[in-house]
Amino acid sequence: MSRKSETSPINTPTARGRLKARKQPYWQPLQRGHALGYRKGSKGGVWLCKIVVDGLRKEHKIGLSDDQVDGKSLDADGTSVFSYAQAQRAAWEWFDRIKHPDKRIDIGKFTVSDAMDEYLVEYEKEGKAVRNTKYVIETHIRPALGDIMVKDLTRRKVSKWHGAIANQPARLRTRRGKEQRFKEVPDDPDARRRRQSTANRVLTVLKAALNFVAREYALDDTAWKNVKPFKNVDAAKVRWLDDDETRRLVNASQEPLRSLVVAALMTGARYGELARMRVRDFDNANGSVFVGESKSGKSRHIVLTDEGRRHFEQATMGKSKGDLLFARTKAGAAWGKSHQTRPLTEACTRAKISPAIGFHTLRHTYASRLVREGAPLIVVADQLGHEDTRMCEKHYAHLNNEFISKTVRAAFSELGLVSESNVESLAR
Repeated sequence: MSRKSETSPINTPTARGRLKARKQPYWQPLQRGHALGYRKGSKGGVWLCKIVVDGLRKEHKIGLSDDQVDGKSLDADGTSVFSYAQAQRAAWEWFDRIKHPDKRIDIGKFTVSDAMDEYLVEYEKEGKAVRNTKYVIETHIRPALGDIMVKDLTRRKVSKWHGAIANQPARLRTRRGKEQRFKEVPDDPDARRRRQSTANRVLTVLKAALNFVAREYALDDTAWKNVKPFKNVDAAKVRWLDDDETRRLVNASQEPLRSLVVAALMTGARYGELARMRVRDFDNANGSVFVGESKSGKSRHIVLTDEGRRHFEQATMGKSKGDLLFARTKAGAAWGKSHQTRPLTEACTRAKISPAIGFHTLRHTYASRLVREGAPLIVVADQLGHEDTRMCEKHYAHLNNEFISKTVRAAFSELGLVSESNVESLAR
């Protein structure tokens, strides 16, 4: 039997006065998927509204309610203080903007949080994985900037916020409802670089969202455009395994992790991409495997070597086309978030690989091996699913030097201009 949602009268100041103060809002349904909310605090209340669009719930803060505060009633002005009727109108205006983003907006009431909502809708339309972007928005952007009107943003406000993220220690996984825990911050240049790099990534999300709404509604982008990211903080050396370490890790891995590790080393695919692969995604005739859902939102075909093809042939034996290629259990259960972490760490210990690697290092290992053997960066980018070669140039371009050295020495034959000598330099 379906559970009926709890509702309380919120349409008059008297009715709201009888309610208990609490963090959880009191919701009043307006129509299916649309609701007006009221959160009562110790000093007055706040109007909220929420909507469900395409299976996603979106929530918006409207403003203060015209309740009594310290014995005096606030005067509803429809801008910062709202009566019940004004809150309803504001809610329907927001619902309309979310459902019809092509319409013009009231820039005087358009907040950074509104901009994030519209950006996420567009981001998901493009087929991109929205989870990480949504996490960044909910964790770093909405709490600090969400209630600020876009028109009121200044370079100083955005820059101060960007700097605060860099000075904040990294977050630790915390149980829901508990106070957020943070890592201890080591006082060393590498730790500062990592925090500044994180701040830059968050700034990129903010700028992308605000640039999107600025293009849509012809807004001034000066406030955030002039905020510069921290320089030279993304130069950390990308780690990968050499061939000897690769063999030791595979030999030390136990099934079913071993099959997953080998697949990553043969394809450069991400953990999530491999975990979702089905038997039908392997094309034995063409020697390739299909990635239908990727981080960039674009599908791709990964070319397999003969060794890679043999591995995928073995992985498909006795399975139906709809079965997972790499299941976590004999019953066919899928690999989920973080399921690979502990067994991979244990395999690294047995293989004497210290410090232990994460699964993403296998992707770097695949790419670096291709580059060292002379594969063009455009080919590597295509195999990895990148839109262009920028990421490959950033992480792997220097590895081309080894291939260039081999090629020059092999191609440039002796001219006979310099004879051998028995004299050797002392410095040498």
